[in-house]
Amino acid sequence: MISRATGLAVTLTAGLGLLGPAAAEEPAGHCPGAAFVDAIGVARVTKAQRRVNFVRGVHDDKQCPGAAPACRDRPYLMAGDVVLTTKRFGDFVCADYVNARGIETIGWLPAAALETLAQGPLSAAAWAGTWRRIEAEIGIKPAAGGTLVLKGSATYGAADPERVSSGRVNMGELDGRATPQGDTLFFADQPAASFEAAGDNGCAVRMRRIAQYLLVEDNNNCGGMNVSFSGIYVRR
Repeated sequence: MISRATGLAVTLTAGLGLLGPAAAEEPAGHCPGAAFVDAIGVARVTKAQRRVNFVRGVHDDKQCPGAAPACRDRPYLMAGDVVLTTKRFGDFVCADYVNARGIETIGWLPAAALETLAQGPLSAAAWAGTWRRIEAEIGIKPAAGGTLVLKGSATYGAADPERVSSGRVNMGELDGRATPQGDTLFFADQPAASFEAAGDNGCAVRMRRIAQYLLVEDNNNCGGMNVSFSGIYVRR
């Protein structure tokens, strides 16, 4: 059965930074997907495309990403789908797409099949709503003074029937208030000047609004073992 993917896209500009030291060590043909980075943009599958398949990376086949039939992957996008992209390799762009159910697809897409989109200024209302990904949900409501009220829950193991039946589902919660700075915001339940400064001191989270997506990164200290709010969310 052919599967249709759904998702987010990063800028197609040549100067786009990588995702940090760990990503810099990856082979050039590896597509790690989108993360919380300063340089990020939005792209859309062009109207000329009835559908465009994702392309496998170098970890699947040394000749990939490329035009060889063996590099063609099963998931595909259709005209108008929006993606996040993180780097370029030849004629291909590393793209990250999340569908309405919060299922993420990561892979290479032909650069010629995408067009760059610009994002305008954001209002507090642009953050509002219930955002979700697999095993996590975050509710955001505008409040007085331009602040946002954040309330979320995340689990590890809730999608595993065996863990559920044995009571081995770990949980985490997010509850606080933050003021967005442009398209980003930072929250910590312990005093901290920034996300980086928070370290392991309590729960710290930073978020970014891009197109129809919410990018989230936490410090792995917001719940039980393996529980994390990090990921790409779509509005429910």
